[in-house]
Amino acid sequence: MANLEIKIIESPEAPAPMPFLSHAVAFNNVLYMSGCHGIRRDTNKVVEGGITAQATQAMENIKHVLKAGGSSLDNVLNVVVYLADLKDYPGFNEVYKKYFKNGPPARTGFAVGALPLNSLVEVEVEAAIGNVKKVFV
Repeated sequence: MANLEIKIIESPEAPAPMPFLSHAVAFNNVLYMSGCHGIRRDTNKVVEGGITAQATQAMENIKHVLKAGGSSLDNVLNVVVYLADLKDYPGFNEVYKKYFKNGPPARTGFAVGALPLNSLVEVEVEAAIGNVKKVFV
């Protein structure tokens, strides 16, 4: 039987994960990230400035965790977006499109009643690890 390994990924550049969570886990060349909020690493608080500021900070946090796990935004396979209010969907999309310019990943979005820390957005990502060639078919 093969020895399989699950790697626990923590990024020193991202805010500390919430209790009982890892930033991400890696298995079989796929990185599975916990949901990221628009939290600043230096304060561990949600940024002010509405959906644009929170979405931007969340995406920057995602970049840090992806890097720590040997991946990047170019390798993202799937994104799940949780919004506290559906009215923020257009504002989130304005930020999102700046990060995924070349063949965006699969994505699902939900409006939920509330998010931890009164966040407006939480973003969950799965990504391939390593050098990946994107092919359009």
